[in-house]
This record gives sequence, structure tokens and C-alpha cells, in this order.
Amino acid sequence: MPENRKRRQIERESFKTWEERASPCVILEITSKGTAEEDRENKYALYQRLGVREYFLFDPLREYLPRPLLGYRLIGGAYEPLPPADDGSLVSAELMLRLCPEDKSLGLYHFATGERLPLPPETHRLWQEARQQVVQERARAEQEQQRAQQARLRAQQEYDRAEQERLRAEQEQQRAEQARLRAQQEHDRAEQERLRAQQEYDRAEQQRLRAEQAEQERQRERQRAEEAERRAAQLAAELAQLRALPPPDDRSPPG
Repeated sequence: MPENRKRRQIERESFKTWEERASPCVILEITSKGTAEEDRENKYALYQRLGVREYFLFDPLREYLPRPLLGYRLIGGAYEPLPPADDGSLVSAELMLRLCPEDKSLGLYHFATGERLPLPPETHRLWQEARQQVVQERARAEQEQQRAQQARLRAQQEYDRAEQERLRAEQEQQRAEQARLRAQQEHDRAEQERLRAQQEYDRAEQQRLRAEQAEQERQRERQRAEEAERRAAQLAAELAQLRALPPPDDRSPPG
């Protein structure tokens, strides 16, 4: 899928149920003086009727709601209030996040790890860094693969030369057998050739072993690249979840 198309899907500013043919799982409303009553009554009833499984209201000014953050979960077709923690935070089972009021902003924390999600600009930066790391890791893996391939070719060439030397040594040995009187000197030379051939074979074997090690290193590099891609995909998925939430300064009651 082209990158521009992906970006348009991630940066949607509204969720149109008639186009999506589904209701969102979670809705977060930023409450203001002009929307407080609408958020707590009409939208509450509407989202409950549409089957939105979790509904949150956040009052950054702490002036229009009983608490800065209210939350409800749909149980048996009706909304039940979510109990707040001592710090006023609420847990979203749908998002697997803990939502915590922090001054005039809302902190999002991984429920399992307690790690705070970065804000959108930081998320984009981390995604870009992860993507760049994937590209670099892939380039290094390709270079390692090329070096391994070259090493394998050199090892094969060395092995072929060693095999040729071995064949020549055997021929020398056969000729030495046919002429015993002259065979001793010829046999000595053949033995020397065989020793050199063995040395060549040993070098070829060492080259082969190094090539195998290079191949194993390439596999490890590829695994690290795949892990980096997985982290990048996870960050992108988390970014999509964050950007699917309504912008805090672009909320108005439905007409």
C-alpha cells in the first residue's frame, strides 16, 4: 500500500459509522463549558445505543465534571461507571491502557508494563528512527550476505584447486608404481604435491567454515532486522490508535 494512502488512513479526523459500517470500540470526549451537558446526556445515550463499549469524558480545566476523568463500560447493553484509582486514573480494557489526568493533559500508560506512551510528535520521531534502523539493518544484512556469497565462491575455487592437485598427485603415484626403479623420486615428489594439496584443502575448509559463520551472522542480522520491523509496526499500530482518538481542540456537539 502506498505510504501516502497509509498516512491518510492514519490521520483521519473523524469516524463515520456509515462508511466504516461499525461503531468505534472507545470514544473519548474533551468536555468544555459548551459541551458538558451534551457529553453527559445526549452523547452518553447515543453511544450506549450504538454499542460503543467504552466512553470517557475528560475535563482538562476541572470545571465541568465531578472529576477530571469519567469513564463508562457497556455491560449488558447499559453503561456502568468505571471506578477511579487514587490518582483519578481509569483503566481501558479495550485499549489495554491506563488513562491518567495530568494537569491539562491526559497521560496514557501501558496497563501491563506501566510505560507511558509518547505524545504524537515523539511517536512519529520514534517511528522514523525505527524505520531508519530497519533500513540500515537490512543494508548491513545484504552486505553480509554478499560477503558470505563471495567467501563461498572463493572457498569453492580453493576446494576445486585442491581437488585438482589431489588428482594430479594420484596420477603421479600411479606413474611411480609403473616404474619402480624411478618411482622413489617420483613418489617423493608426488607426496610433496599431496601435502600441498592437503594444505590447499585445509585452507579451503577454513574458508568454507568462515563462509558458514558469515551465513549464520547474516541470519542473526536478518532476525534483528525483523525484530526492528516488528517494533516499528507495533509503534505504528499504537500511533494509529492514538490518532484515531478525536483531537482535543476540535470537538463540537453533533448537529
